[in-house]
Amino acid sequence: MTDGRKGNPKYDENTLVVQRREEARKAAAVIGIDKLVFLDNRDAELSASPKTVKELRDILHEVKPEAVFLPFLLDNHRDHRATNDILIRSSLTYKSPLACYGYEIWTPITSPNLFVNITDQIEVKRQANRTALQPDRAVSYC
Repeated sequence: MTDGRKGNPKYDENTLVVQRREEARKAAAVIGIDKLVFLDNRDAELSASPKTVKELRDILHEVKPEAVFLPFLLDNHRDHRATNDILIRSSLTYKSPLACYGYEIWTPITSPNLFVNITDQIEVKRQANRTALQPDRAVSYC
């Protein structure tokens, strides 16, 4: 959804945009994702603009996903909340069933309605993070 330019004040914003995109490509390769779509909205400025809603609507209609994973609806980050708003608006014309899975990033989910045991996938998750992240970036596993 965003370009990641505000993710680390130690880096020049334009450098960080390139770095974040490369991190996403490396992590995707580890977990077997072969198609990435970058909407390139400016980090910390995401909103449900008509343009962004249309872009995501077009992606939904082209890809026809059965499930979408996104930051938890009440996450305490404006871009994460905006992502949910954009998905809701974009999916209004999507006629197929669509499961939405919210995951926690900054704000703990206090009343989850589903836990997913990732024990069998944790090593792949760790490898994707190790492959993608720069050495000075912290990583935590839930």
